[in-house]
Formats: sequence, C-alpha cells, structure tokens
Amino acid sequence: MPITKPILPPKAGYVEIVSADGLHIYKPTPETARKLAEAEANQAAGDITLDLMAEHEERLCMLELTAG
Repeated sequence: MPITKPILPPKAGYVEIVSADGLHIYKPTPETARKLAEAEANQAAGDITLDLMAEHEERLCMLELTAG
C-alpha cells in the first residue's frame, strides 16, 4: 500500500513504509541496507581480532609467569 501522506520526517537512505500493524516506519533503501550489512560484517571481524589479541596476550602472560 503506497503512502499518500507521509508522517515521518525525511531521512537520508530510508523510505517510509506502513508496517503490518499499521505503524509508519523507516525502511532502508537497498544501498543503505548493503552498507549496514558491510558495517556489521566489519564490526564482527574487528571483534574477532580483538578476541584473538586478548587470548594471545593472556598466553604470553602465562608463559612469562611460568618461565620465571
């Protein structure tokens, strides 16, 4: 059902739709959805890297404690 009278203010990268329960909500455009997915994937990769670095640091500390 197309919106004939928008009630939400314009938001770059999003369009206004009416949800199944009748609420007006923002839906990302395909380009915005792609960018959001890429950002989420990059964040996940960064989290994995930080986890690996923390584990590596913990192992180094354990080696230093047992080698002394």
